[in-house]
Amino acid sequence: MADADTVPVLRLYLRKWGWEVGRFFEGVTKDASDEELAAIAPGFPVFRIG
Repeated sequence: MADADTVPVLRLYLRKWGWEVGRFFEGVTKDASDEELAAIAPGFPVFRIG
């Protein structure tokens, strides 16, 4: 997926798994703004399956 399209996916992922994987997200949490998530999106590949 394009980085711009991954913000909602990253947010959902952090809501569900942030307690376990948060340390890999450079201090960004589920409560981050869209701009903050977009800034880190290039470092976190998101793939569509199916």
